[in-house]
Amino acid sequence: MAGFPKAGDEYGGRYRILRQIGHGGMGVVYEAQDLVLNRSVALKIVLPSLPDREDYQARFAREASVLARIRSRNIVGIHEYGEHDDTVFFVTEFFPDGDLQTWIATHGPLDRRASLALVAQVCEALADAHEAGVIHRDVKPGNVLLWSRPEGLIPYLCDFGIALDGAESRASLTRTGTLVGSPAYMAPERHFGHAADERGDLYSMGCLLWAVLAGDAPYSGTAAASISRMIPSRDARIAAADGVRRSGSLFITSARTSSMRSSTGSPVPSCGTGALMWEFIIWKSVPLYGASPVSTAQSRQPME
Repeated sequence: MAGFPKAGDEYGGRYRILRQIGHGGMGVVYEAQDLVLNRSVALKIVLPSLPDREDYQARFAREASVLARIRSRNIVGIHEYGEHDDTVFFVTEFFPDGDLQTWIATHGPLDRRASLALVAQVCEALADAHEAGVIHRDVKPGNVLLWSRPEGLIPYLCDFGIALDGAESRASLTRTGTLVGSPAYMAPERHFGHAADERGDLYSMGCLLWAVLAGDAPYSGTAAASISRMIPSRDARIAAADGVRRSGSLFITSARTSSMRSSTGSPVPSCGTGALMWEFIIWKSVPLYGASPVSTAQSRQPME
């Protein structure tokens, strides 16, 4: 295969390419038709002609392995991983409603109740990942896929391409001196080269909530260096935000405090702990019109 497939091409003896739906550093993502099961799937392909071929293929294989290992109702499921001609690929569920970033750009920010309900589910997905020993490192709206249901949006965390797996060294598959992740959603200590752990994911969850409520990240539009310089005053700026953003402010401040505890040797909280915080925020910040929030224990029961 000389290059990436085009619409109408068959791939791997099983998939027909319908259209390209995304691309990134490691490859291209297509909507494809599974000719065996007659369903739409997301097909992600990486070519060996890319720079640092072995590194990309290793990351690709890791992402497939991580998705296959984590059991969670809010993490994208993987169907197949393999090689075809000179390419490596994996196949996952397809989400026609797109990602959260595109949804916000098209429909605008969600109201507070919908925002908290959605982000709480992403928090549960991260808790499942952390229980499996996986740190995502790149939680942001573009990495949350959506299924629009009559009762609301159901989120699915995706893109574990730069995730850290507890079974391997925290320094592996990361180039020395590089900042891995999305700066606008990155925990403060990460900007100064500190290792990523659960605290960083928890902080990113606060930024995600802010983006869902306000329409953009708290410090979007600035370079990584500028964001780093702003870190000492972040809490003060967030606290001064308007009332619509109070839920995001509360969680970002709490998550930032949690992430900065890394220098004191304090226990590492999980996003399961963060899920409990949502209930507090819901009770304090969102009028529920007589409805009771679903407890974390109830929300984690398997679906019928």
